Amino acid sequence: RSCAAATAAPALWREVDLGVGRGGGLRAAAALSAADLLGLLRRHGRGVVERLFLNGLQVVDDGVVRGIAELFADGPLRVLDVGNCCQVTGAALPSLGRVATLQELGAACNTTLEDRHIAVLCERCPGLVRLDVRFCEWLADASVLTRRRGAWAALQLDGCFRLEASQLLRSAPPSAAAPLAGV
Repeated sequence: RSCAAATAAPALWREVDLGVGRGGGLRAAAALSAADLLGLLRRHGRGVVERLFLNGLQVVDDGVVRGIAELFADGPLRVLDVGNCCQVTGAALPSLGRVATLQELGAACNTTLEDRHIAVLCERCPGLVRLDVRFCEWLADASVLTRRRGAWAALQLDGCFRLEASQLLRSAPPSAAAPLAGV
């Protein structure tokens, strides 16, 4: 009973790392279904989770992304990594615009992420300042990254070989020193 109470303590749920790599990834996480994952977040994470790492977790799909957007629409989720989740499509990512507190998104290796998805995401997430879209090979229009209202703290663009790096560099104000990885 005391163990169950201890594991439900909000302090333990501020950062949840079920992803593969980065030192996270519990073996038990691989056995979770999408419904189990969302149920776990509903029971323990609503109003608590600030950083959620699901990188490479095969069960994460568009429904999970939309469920996360609904669960954390009022915060406090600031960081979400769904990179290398092969069941997540680029079309689901704009739903994260409902998460008012989102500042950092990892969406690396999303083979269906397109410029139009990034444009909508940037429009709906004005607080987004860090974006990891490494190896999202369909991204080609750098202007979708430069048209947003705020400045980027970091863009990870390695492997986005269709993006024109010079367009990004020309559009950045001289004082903006956001690291542009991969350009």
